[in-house]
Amino acid sequence: MPLEYGNGLIGDVNGDGLVDFVYSRLIPGFNTTPDQYDKKVTLNTGSGWELRQDWQIPAYFIYDHDTVWKYELADVNGDGLADIVDYRNGMGVFLNNGKDGWEATISSNWRLPKETDGSPWKEIYTNDSRSTYPAVRLADVNGDGLADLIRSYNEIYIYNNFPDNLQHSEVYLNNGATGWALAPGWSVPKWFVTKVIDYFPYGPFWNLEALLTDINGDGLTDIVKSYYGEDPNGYTKPFNGNRQFIWHQEVFLKKGAVPDILTKVNYSTGGKTSVTYGLSTSYPNSQLPFAVSVVSQIKEENGLGQTNITNYDYSGGFYNKSRTSGNDNQFAGFQIVTVRDASGRTTKTYYHQGEGSVNSSTLGEYQDHWTKIGRAYRSEVYDTAGNLYQTQITKWRNLDLGGGRWQVLQDRTITLTYDATASHRDQATSWSYDAYGNVTQEINWGEVNTGWISAENFSPSGYWMMDEGNGTTVGDSSGNGSTGTLRGTENWTASGISGRAINFDGSSSFVDLGTPTALDLTNTGIFTIVGWIKGDTFTNNYYPQIYIDGGWRVSFGFHKSFPGRLAAYTNNSFLMIGNTSLLPGAWYHVALVSDGTERIFYVNGVNDGESGWVKPGGRGLCGIGGNEISYTPFDGIIDDLRIYHQALSAEKIDALYRDPGGPGASVGELSFTDTGTDKITTNYTYALNAGANIVGLPSSKIIQDQNGVTINQERYYYDALALGQVSLGNLTRQERWLNTNSSWIATSREYNSFGLPTRETDPRGNSSTYIYDGYNLYPASVTNALNQTIQFTYDYGSGQVKRVTDPNGIVQEKIYDGFGRVITLSTSDQNKSAVLILKQELSFNDAVMPRSVIKRDYLSSETGPAETYQYFDGFGRVIQTRTTTETPGSYSVSTLIYDARGRVAQEFLPVAGSGTAYQATSQPTTQAKVYTYDALDRVTQTATAVGNTVNQYNLWTA
Repeated sequence: MPLEYGNGLIGDVNGDGLVDFVYSRLIPGFNTTPDQYDKKVTLNTGSGWELRQDWQIPAYFIYDHDTVWKYELADVNGDGLADIVDYRNGMGVFLNNGKDGWEATISSNWRLPKETDGSPWKEIYTNDSRSTYPAVRLADVNGDGLADLIRSYNEIYIYNNFPDNLQHSEVYLNNGATGWALAPGWSVPKWFVTKVIDYFPYGPFWNLEALLTDINGDGLTDIVKSYYGEDPNGYTKPFNGNRQFIWHQEVFLKKGAVPDILTKVNYSTGGKTSVTYGLSTSYPNSQLPFAVSVVSQIKEENGLGQTNITNYDYSGGFYNKSRTSGNDNQFAGFQIVTVRDASGRTTKTYYHQGEGSVNSSTLGEYQDHWTKIGRAYRSEVYDTAGNLYQTQITKWRNLDLGGGRWQVLQDRTITLTYDATASHRDQATSWSYDAYGNVTQEINWGEVNTGWISAENFSPSGYWMMDEGNGTTVGDSSGNGSTGTLRGTENWTASGISGRAINFDGSSSFVDLGTPTALDLTNTGIFTIVGWIKGDTFTNNYYPQIYIDGGWRVSFGFHKSFPGRLAAYTNNSFLMIGNTSLLPGAWYHVALVSDGTERIFYVNGVNDGESGWVKPGGRGLCGIGGNEISYTPFDGIIDDLRIYHQALSAEKIDALYRDPGGPGASVGELSFTDTGTDKITTNYTYALNAGANIVGLPSSKIIQDQNGVTINQERYYYDALALGQVSLGNLTRQERWLNTNSSWIATSREYNSFGLPTRETDPRGNSSTYIYDGYNLYPASVTNALNQTIQFTYDYGSGQVKRVTDPNGIVQEKIYDGFGRVITLSTSDQNKSAVLILKQELSFNDAVMPRSVIKRDYLSSETGPAETYQYFDGFGRVIQTRTTTETPGSYSVSTLIYDARGRVAQEFLPVAGSGTAYQATSQPTTQAKVYTYDALDRVTQTATAVGNTVNQYNLWTA
């Protein structure tokens, strides 16, 4: 902190969320000594200070050595930048220009209010009459986010027999555009400044240390006083010289409701939701340094007397201030939010908070990071007795895109289902993504076996992160000391899969690792080599290598005869080749696993081929990207390479693929293994045109079963281009696989200049053409392959079809009310005359509870309409239906009752009733199906008049 900034100003002057310093001083010259000026801004960088003397400061805050003029930094116009408020002589505001300081003149809009006689605000002089102190505070008192002016000043005259005191207590509200206006209804309960005139014309004054702050966390500005000193009210008149010293300690809480928070929702259906708030200090949040308002209760009323209350608890509130830049400090929410609804069901949800600790890893929190703040990683569901019924754990991955940009994506979800016992049955779903965040693979694993991964069974023997960025030393992060030396061209890149990486030139560069014992793979022959590559080409040499140990005893890379396909030796001529042809310029996660039975390739976490196990022979020089042999150098980027003296499982390989730059698994991470019976994999590709910002249109979809056998495929073509290409995004062809290798059925479309389809051809070659209305919004007619035309007109207010004329000339017409609800349905008569016959009529009663809809169906001209009266509760749920019967005036009445979670609790048998008005029936429950549910909303019992049906669940099944 700059110590020379006495009487300077503090505030955020450049909008980065950090407090900066502004200093401006004038020392007048004397005789021949010129005036001295000192103006400077010191910007807070988050880790230090940057002196800037090029900023324009239009005023001096300090005159000479000891005269302080009252200025203040505050954002008065709501643009996030601190302006200079000049209280001297009632001036106004110098607005921050957002670039290099403040405007040179006072803003014409932002001028301080004046006294009632039109003069500038009165200033209070200190005893020496040199410095001034205006009795003003800036604070947002009405919760609109703008700085208001609060003036509170008390002047007591005890000199001789001056009779009156001068008092000011005023609030001026900021209108956000043209300054402040007096708010007559506001009063200030505390003097900011009291001045006692005990000799003329000056006297002592006291700033009674009144602070404006939200002391109780309710979102309202309070006044806090704490001061020990003279009692300005304890004087006698005329002053006799006696002074009294007392404590001045008071808190004045702002009255009224917290502004701009939701307190009630009234639904058009007659129900309402009320929200009650509390303070975080009412819950166990010892690490949260301030109070925040939180929802404590939500009350739902259905308008018919049923009230359901849901209560909320919060714990582990955290303010994240551990990041390198103070600009990124933020409230990180609560670790656990507990919800108890009116049915007794309890849900506990755990959230990432970005503190980076492993304290919650045993609960399933994976590699906590500030980018994951607010992401739920665990949820638990309990019944009324506190028995656990379900746990769901979600793993989030975060990728550094550079430039301060991060991508946070859902990696996998594991669901453990209990039945109030310790045993559970589990299922999992995982996702893979491309660089744009599109899902490229979704695996529904079905039933899985779960377990917790420990650190000791996931430790590499060699780990080269390649994050040095310069020089020739390539460090080993495994702790085993296998440091490498970069030979040949030194070409580091900042564009690694995680941080930096090495870009090998394909001719002379490789990392020389020597022959360390820690990298000896020949002892047991059981190992894993895994890392990330991005090749410029895979055919620049005969055997371009990712990793090699000596004379082909262990080599992992490529073979020129099989372009782009992984290749490996584990003992000279025992070559194995992968299945997938990798493309230059794309990142791939590749692995070679030697498990004592098989050698297995993986590409992007997926098995890419297997071959029989061969134990390696003798050793030689180890290298990354090749070794001293001239035909081994790799051409492209290698990053995050690891070697394990164990055969990693497919799940662990997948974990490394999903966590670039990370350990792939952490202590406490819940992992799983497939039971091998019911996995469904869906793979997606996308049509991309980055130049046109089209990056999310699907190009293909392939669904495979447990054994990788394709069971369904679809392909999507755009703008009459080849598969995978796109220019506008119009879907011009869609193909579906016919369960053979080469047979597809296709639907094609043509479009007009508005992007609307004008022709669609089905797989049998039948075409339908579309003609649009004059606004090019909706089809006016559709003509099929038989030249049969259907015509449409529309209700443009609701965007719904108003009139349909079929190929036979039959007309169907709907009339809508102002809310887009059908009120009449008419159709042509049997002679297809121009006169339409009313077939259905609906009316809505939205004025009284319960809300109702009356439907009249006109089935015959000889009889009256069949009527149905439906009544709804305040949340739009049907509670009673009355339907006409064959007996005039008699109705069949059926009733539904809902429980606190909105589930059907009682479904009554229809009974005869009279009249159309809603009446609660007095039926006994023996005339109803009565449903009981567990905490997962599964029906556990259905009670009827003839007996009960009980469902006992064995985890998933009844």
